[in-house]
Amino acid sequence: MTLTDRRYPRFARRLQAGLYDVLIIGFAFFVCAVVFAQFELQREIKIGIFAVLVLLLEPGLVSLWGSTIGHRIVGLRVVDLTTDTNIGFFRATLRFILKILLGWLSLIFIMVTQHRHARHDLASTSSVIVSKPDRFTEKELIHETPIEVPGYVFPSRLHRVLVIFIYIMLIFIGFCILGGAFVSEACFNNDAHCLPDEQLLMSIVGGLVLAASIASLVYGWRGQLFGARRKPQAADRFS
Repeated sequence: MTLTDRRYPRFARRLQAGLYDVLIIGFAFFVCAVVFAQFELQREIKIGIFAVLVLLLEPGLVSLWGSTIGHRIVGLRVVDLTTDTNIGFFRATLRFILKILLGWLSLIFIMVTQHRHARHDLASTSSVIVSKPDRFTEKELIHETPIEVPGYVFPSRLHRVLVIFIYIMLIFIGFCILGGAFVSEACFNNDAHCLPDEQLLMSIVGGLVLAASIASLVYGWRGQLFGARRKPQAADRFS
């Protein structure tokens, strides 16, 4: 399979695989906890067993099978960025550590990269591709998506990053103004002092701020934000 033949999963499918893995690892931890309760083991030994278990279920399976159990259930596979081979254990471990540190925020990069890479994919020079296309609808199978669409002139990357940063700062300032206007100072400074309706309002506004920030990142990088818009490429007068 060449790079152009690859099919990439949508955000929801990768999230689905991740949730399966969380459930599987959680169940494995539960079984270990039940077994540990029957024996007198030092805390360090328990931690070591848990660590080995996680390494086997995540980077171990990725380097051996090319997929975690969650990936296999959904029909995905982790491959080297330029080949269709499995990545090694070290790269799989780096990928897993970054995935844990960045959480679901890493997946936002799927929407702004050509080969649908999450941040932990980029760091480990890997790609998540569809290995079982029969489990997907046609709309769920994505080809590579060029961010800089042919026929347009895009602002420089630095320009787009600066504009995105300004938008996110304005969104945060708007959140602070809105919070100061509709909730008490005690609530705004400490969640423990919030009334139920204030907690609900802060949760809603916080979700809107997150959604607006993600939208700013995606549309800004694609050259679709005011201040950093892409422009149609001028036709060659001699053509």
